[in-house]
Amino acid sequence: MFRLALLAIAAVKAEEYTSEPMEMESSAPEQRRLFFRRPRFTRLSTTITTTRVASEIKVVAKQYKPYGQATWYVKVSGGKTEECPGDLNWHIHRRSTPDSNDASSCDDTGGHTDTNFGCGGASEYAQLCTGTNRDPGTYTTRCEFGTTNQEQCEVGDLSGKMGKIDLTKTGWQKFTDKNIGDLKSYNQHSLVVHCCITEKSCSERVGCNTLNY
Repeated sequence: MFRLALLAIAAVKAEEYTSEPMEMESSAPEQRRLFFRRPRFTRLSTTITTTRVASEIKVVAKQYKPYGQATWYVKVSGGKTEECPGDLNWHIHRRSTPDSNDASSCDDTGGHTDTNFGCGGASEYAQLCTGTNRDPGTYTTRCEFGTTNQEQCEVGDLSGKMGKIDLTKTGWQKFTDKNIGDLKSYNQHSLVVHCCITEKSCSERVGCNTLNY
């Protein structure tokens, strides 16, 4: 019996879920036992529909207080295409999406949300950072995937902090974000995905949609 319980716990902790994790289903407190309630959490979500890569990309972020950390869940339906043979970079952009059905409108979502002045080349504050000790030209040496210090990255640089979205996985992918503010503050910002032709070439915006609290 004890062994079965351990196996169940291990399945819940897996990095890829085959069905939507129960912890994502509601932000309302749920009564577990008579005197214990699950604490409230903030939920941010969007769904990106695009024919350029996968047909649908669902994204949900969950955050308990105190702020500063969140968990992101991503589920892809479709997979890689000839047009986009690699994985996806993903970022929070400063403005909402004008038209989620038109990939060209993703160019109107502004730069990466960068409230902590990570100062990458696509930061909303890139011009202000130029020539300072946070010059965008040094960003890739400060924010490199695998670093233990996500604070060097832009808040909106999700792939820089946590890695790319894997288009070969069909279950929920889980990412831990250790450099994020109150999720409610990103309501009506955009989530934009970029096609990676190669490991380093991921500039084209192929899908986007507005994040909703």
